[in-house]
Amino acid sequence: MSEIRILCYGDSNTYGFNAEDGSRFPSDVRWPSVMAQQLGEGMHVIEEGCNGRTILDVSPFDDMLNGTSYLPGCIDRHNPLHMIIIYLGVNDLFLSSQITVKRIAEGLMSLVSISQDHSKNSEGEPAKLLIIAPPPVNPATAYHEYYAREIENSLQFTREYERVAKAYGCLFLNAGTVIQAVELDGVHIDAENHRRLGAFVADFIKKIF
Repeated sequence: MSEIRILCYGDSNTYGFNAEDGSRFPSDVRWPSVMAQQLGEGMHVIEEGCNGRTILDVSPFDDMLNGTSYLPGCIDRHNPLHMIIIYLGVNDLFLSSQITVKRIAEGLMSLVSISQDHSKNSEGEPAKLLIIAPPPVNPATAYHEYYAREIENSLQFTREYERVAKAYGCLFLNAGTVIQAVELDGVHIDAENHRRLGAFVADFIKKIF
């Protein structure tokens, strides 16, 4: 088989945002790069993480933050693709008190449809899709009094995302089984959790290809 190309499409936790100082973790720490290192030769991993990216329509002025409108062109630029990993949703929790995880999951369906319509591998077939459910917002965060709704709602990510994956024939992983967001802000992951997630996803992908 020719080179396997994998697109990692996500938010600040794919970008590698370091909550301690606002910097970006170096490439050997970020989970997509850790995954690439463990997958080895013949696997090309593309990092497409963006701070603040959402699934739902959040900004008419910055398409990079609107994960739905940015995705088609992103896929077209990187084709051929053999797998697309979607790891998004936490930012949507904070958009409005009216937004539920079920609504976010409906937006996720749009991302899946776009991925299926726009992607193609070396044989001209759609890329495999892997949906990753984010870990819940850490209830020990210093902002727990302000994030009570978000903390409670985030517990539904696994159920709702797995439901979408089954409905659309996608692969699925629950990141919450191996990582936890930091207490500092409750949503970002630290260097150790990047390494854990990268290894977790790499082990799963090795079984697919």
